[in-house]
Amino acid sequence: MTGKHLMNRRQFIATTTVAASALGWSDQSWSAEPQPPLKNRGYYLCFMRMPTFGLAVWRQILDAVAEDGGNTIILWMGGAFRSKKYPITWQWAKDHENVKRDFAGELIAHAHQRGINVLLGFTPFGYDGVNQLPLEKPELKAIAADGKPVNAFGIGCWGWNLCPAKAESQEFMREYAREMAFEFYPEADGLFIESSDYAICHCPDCGPKFFDHEFGFVKDISEEIWKRKSDPTVVVYPHYFSGAKLRFAFAEATAAKKPFDPRWTLFSHRTALLWSQI
Repeated sequence: MTGKHLMNRRQFIATTTVAASALGWSDQSWSAEPQPPLKNRGYYLCFMRMPTFGLAVWRQILDAVAEDGGNTIILWMGGAFRSKKYPITWQWAKDHENVKRDFAGELIAHAHQRGINVLLGFTPFGYDGVNQLPLEKPELKAIAADGKPVNAFGIGCWGWNLCPAKAESQEFMREYAREMAFEFYPEADGLFIESSDYAICHCPDCGPKFFDHEFGFVKDISEEIWKRKSDPTVVVYPHYFSGAKLRFAFAEATAAKKPFDPRWTLFSHRTALLWSQI
């Protein structure tokens, strides 16, 4: 594939870090020794949607990240590990190489050898893995604006987002995230908690308080990882703090206005420019 407007990944990293510096995203002073304008540089990797890549291929990918000057990756793990507590979450991905062999721990070790930090990615109450729970618990489906359960949606992993106001949904998210972060991959450097971009729940208990309920889980899992690990990175979305009007693929919503803990790292459209999604 060729074209004068296309960039390879190294050109992407170079241009976005230069752009970041031009916008004043670096607090470094000018010196004779040029320094990267961004502390964290890397890629958002859809690990769960690359079922045929085994450990050898993934090591090559991380070697390339290191060669590019990257030092951080988001490894989107939801639905791509063999959960013991919730096996329904990986039935859709039985042929995924990590589901068959569980090599992600070895991959994280290799990342550390190359000077790369690894953030485990997932979406609260939606997307890959999580959206499979309604196959066993249909009563946990979120409610659409018309008052009916939401329709199935996904990219590869089709399912239903959950209602975060339900205690069982909250318990599932906490246990699933704990299992991923503390039992399967405790050597990871933190979490990338990617709030859904396609739907919310419109049930009477959620209503305009949807993100308040989602924040309850985000705060709980953040507090737990802060206690368990020394200086982890926990990336969250601004939906919990801004109070702004939000527009999604299938709905509109209002962000919550919760207090922001400075231990969080905020992911926004501005910082998203710095990530190359693969």
